[in-house]
Amino acid sequence: MSEITRRDFFTRAAGAVAAFGFAAGESVQGAARLGGRMGRAGQGGAADLVVVGGGLAGLAAAITAADLGARVRLVDKRYKIGGTAMGAGGSFSAAGSRQQKARNIQDSPDLHFQEANRIGRGRADPALLRLYTEQAAPTQAWLESLGVEFDPKSPRFAPEHELYSVPRTSDAKGGGPGYIQVLGRQLDRRIADGRVTLAGETTGTELVVRQGRVVGLRVTDDEGAGAAIDARAVILACGGYGANRAMVTRYNPSLARALTIASKYATGDGIRMAEAAGAALINMDLLVPYFAGVENPLGSGRTMMNSLISTIVPFFRGDIWVSREGTRFVNEDSPSPDERERALRGIPDAAVFALFDEAMLKANKPPLASFDAHLAAGRVVKRAGTIAELAGAIGVPAARLVQTIDTYNGYVEAGRDADFGRKDLIRIAQPPFYAIVASGVIFMTGGGVKTTTKMEAVRSSGEPIAGLYAAGEVQGAAQWMGDGLMGGAGNGAALVYGKLAAEAAVAAARA
Repeated sequence: MSEITRRDFFTRAAGAVAAFGFAAGESVQGAARLGGRMGRAGQGGAADLVVVGGGLAGLAAAITAADLGARVRLVDKRYKIGGTAMGAGGSFSAAGSRQQKARNIQDSPDLHFQEANRIGRGRADPALLRLYTEQAAPTQAWLESLGVEFDPKSPRFAPEHELYSVPRTSDAKGGGPGYIQVLGRQLDRRIADGRVTLAGETTGTELVVRQGRVVGLRVTDDEGAGAAIDARAVILACGGYGANRAMVTRYNPSLARALTIASKYATGDGIRMAEAAGAALINMDLLVPYFAGVENPLGSGRTMMNSLISTIVPFFRGDIWVSREGTRFVNEDSPSPDERERALRGIPDAAVFALFDEAMLKANKPPLASFDAHLAAGRVVKRAGTIAELAGAIGVPAARLVQTIDTYNGYVEAGRDADFGRKDLIRIAQPPFYAIVASGVIFMTGGGVKTTTKMEAVRSSGEPIAGLYAAGEVQGAAQWMGDGLMGGAGNGAALVYGKLAAEAAVAAARA
């Protein structure tokens, strides 16, 4: 896929605003070309629709709007498209999908809605959630029509999140990057025929508002030059704030020191711009941490997919987990990801230490990728001759940790875990003793721009802001996930809502 930078943007940007009166798919080539530096007065140009963010939601929006006949300006702060999807898996949950029908799996959008609402503790916006469950299968079919391929073994039960009652999750080949590869090719075709202009290395800084209506976007390029793009509507699709430590600290202080796996570009730009333009924010108190990961690279406050310790849960027998206080906080063998994720919220800094002994290490596969290298480095994996020494190595109260281990070993002897009901009980007794230093992980942020089912951003009064739409994580994942993490709905909702936002924006402009 071609990567169009800021410099390409200067030579390819379209000129004056075009009316929406042309038929869907009609060519819009022949627009005046834009010359000069971006920062010069009047050089921002114009479009029918500006889409901010080149991830899944933004690409779905740009492609859909172009196919409906709109002239689209796609703005992304990176030098290439992809957003958070470039580091994500490819899961997509949909009831009534082609994959389910091929395997005679009985399912329905209503059942999907009920189960999602259960996982989210009833905190999701019911209208938005129902819209997702109804539109997921048609959107997945649309993706396939564009060329996205899903694993032929799909759908599956997805144990990385709370399970649905039926196999509902399909996986795009190539994971998140697999979506981007296909959508990128589709975008290139629309760039080639003049329907889309891509401005890479360009950051949206402020929405242009006149008489209560959003009529454009101010941007800054990678060299600091600024300009304004006139537009009939703006779709914010620029992600959440998982990489903005200040915002996490402000809205979710208990997770201020949690690791993040969010794209480093997920800095809450769209949320900030929308709020400044009068949009209401919602669910800013909700942020569900994933269980769990180790810091990688060291000192970064971040983690990576290969540094998650999720495999400890089903495959490593005997370990126990303690908090900074040196005490257990959950049934370590619970089959419920939701139970573990909720438990993280009740411990200091969502910090987790997975403890085990030499006998367990020999009896199991390594509990962490590159375990031996981590052990040699001594930062992520700690080893000590006694439990008290191990406590000192990980910075928890020694007397409390010794008491925790003694109590737990007593439960092993009695055959009953009186604290959390764990069934698989194994003594921690053979030195040396080990600890993996881990933390809850911020994948998606729950709070964001409140929207209608047409993806219109709304004021605190509930009145839509004319010309302003939001799609994907910028809405806050809790609007459809509620107070939980719903399998296959990170990618799925971004694509569904991005497509719907474009349809609504084009329809409103035509009307």
